[in-house]
Amino acid sequence: MNLSSALVTTFLISIGDNGISHDSIINDTQSKYCIECESNNKSNEKYLSVYTELYSYKKLQNNWDGYGGIRPHDEIINSAKKFINILKYNKIFEPKIMVSGNGEIGLFWKNQNNYIEVDFDEDGYLSFFYEIDGKVHGEDDIAITENIPYELNYVLNSFKNKNSTKNNSSIISSGNFQDSISFLTETI
Repeated sequence: MNLSSALVTTFLISIGDNGISHDSIINDTQSKYCIECESNNKSNEKYLSVYTELYSYKKLQNNWDGYGGIRPHDEIINSAKKFINILKYNKIFEPKIMVSGNGEIGLFWKNQNNYIEVDFDEDGYLSFFYEIDGKVHGEDDIAITENIPYELNYVLNSFKNKNSTKNNSSIISSGNFQDSISFLTETI
């Protein structure tokens, strides 16, 4: 609930039903913010699936893939979570998430011939690679701060088709939804 909705709700609760038309107050507030709220709800739902998938990696056992796959260390999971929080805060459209057999976690965005990937293989650091319109670039071992690295931020913001990342169904059961919610609110 945004601040305006909270104020209207508090106002309505405090004055009761003394002849005021609740509908008109609520409708004015809703019409002003409804597009923003709807967009935020959709974004939250999509990011929730990313957090749920990330949380499922905590439950992996070694050899999870039948080929000696290593479970990602908690520090790597937390590094990925921290960066996902930064993406969400900066209103970057949600990535797809993956885990590799060597315990790395990756985020990616793909459309047609364009691809961006961010990988986490050690505590507090990321690496990224992209190929956009034939331009290839990558950087390794970048400390995760409150900001998205400049070059990566630039390509993420210029990435054209937000909805064309192919659906990447999880190879791991998403587990308990409530556990995922708890994981979302844990501090890093």
